[in-house]
Amino acid sequence: NILLSFARRANLADVTAKAGSQTIVASTLGTAAGVIVSPLVGSDPYVIIPALFVTSALHLSCVLKALTQISCNTLSLQRAELATVEFLRRLSEKNTLVSSS
Repeated sequence: NILLSFARRANLADVTAKAGSQTIVASTLGTAAGVIVSPLVGSDPYVIIPALFVTSALHLSCVLKALTQISCNTLSLQRAELATVEFLRRLSEKNTLVSSS
């Protein structure tokens, strides 16, 4: 759980509450932006569909930026497996370079 990795000194409830508050604020701002942009877009599908793609791309880029800022200080099973595979791959490459020299 990503919230659990942020929790320190058993404050998971505080972290979860703050995450919920941020979600509500973001949802409210998104709704307000939709109300403001809606009259500009109108009801023409040739305008709505590109607007949908633009806003979806913007949303995905914001999510990507947010996720790249997260630093998890614990290893889940999946992250441990990825780290181990990468370590073994690099070790194998290093051994290949040393043996071929």
